[in-house]
Amino acid sequence: MPSSGMAKADHSTISKKAKDVPFEVFKQLLSLMIQKCNRPTRRRLRIPKELLVVDSTKITVGIGRLPWAPLKGEKAGIRLHVSLIADAGKLHKVTETTGYRPDISSCKDVLDDRFILVAEARQSMYAQRMSFQDFRKVAEPYSRESGGTLAELNTDQAAITTWKKARRANGFIVRLQEIAGCVQSPNLFIPGKRIAAAWLTDLLENESSELPIESDGSIRIPIQPWGLSTVRIEMV
Repeated sequence: MPSSGMAKADHSTISKKAKDVPFEVFKQLLSLMIQKCNRPTRRRLRIPKELLVVDSTKITVGIGRLPWAPLKGEKAGIRLHVSLIADAGKLHKVTETTGYRPDISSCKDVLDDRFILVAEARQSMYAQRMSFQDFRKVAEPYSRESGGTLAELNTDQAAITTWKKARRANGFIVRLQEIAGCVQSPNLFIPGKRIAAAWLTDLLENESSELPIESDGSIRIPIQPWGLSTVRIEMV
C-alpha cells in the first residue's frame, strides 16, 4: 500500500473498514476477478457461483457450569459456528466446539466445498495456509499410513513448522508457531525418546536460554500470540 501512495494500515483496520462496504460491491469485485481468468482456467477451477458465509461467537459462563470447557481464569465456554448461504440468506449448518481456533481450521462440519468460502481468519499467513490444506482431498501417496509420529504437542493451538538438523551444534532445531492468539507454553514430546537438553534460540540458531526438562522427558516451550519460538534439542 505505501508503494502506491496510500497510507499504511494493519489488517484489523482494513477489516473494520470493510464491514461498511456494501455486500454487492464485493460480489462485483469477485465477478471481475473471475472474468480476468481465461476460459480453460475457469473450467479447471470449477468456480461455484454461491458464497458460503462462516462465522462464530463465543458463549462464556462460570467454570463450574462447564468444567470440561475451560477458558481463562474462572471462565468456561463454547464456540458456536454457523454457516449461511449468502444470496439466499439461508442457514446452512450449525455446530459447536471448544477452544480458540478460527472456523476454517477447527470446524469442518460447517464448511461445504460446493460454495466459495467467506470467513474471517485471525491467523498468520502460515496458519491460514495450514488450515486450507486441511480441507484438500487426500490423494496418493499422502493417504498411506506413515511409520509413526516424529514429534507431538499437547495442544492444537500451536503447530510445529520446522524440524531440521542444527547447523552450529549437535541435535535438531524445532520451530513452533502459535495459531490461536494466546500466550502458550505447549509441551513438546518425542515419542520413544527423551529430550536430554534444550535451549531457546533465535532464528539464526543463537542460543538465549536453557529450557528445563520435564519428568516425562518433554520440554515446555513459551510462545507469544501469533509468534514463533525456536529451540535446539538433544535427545537420548
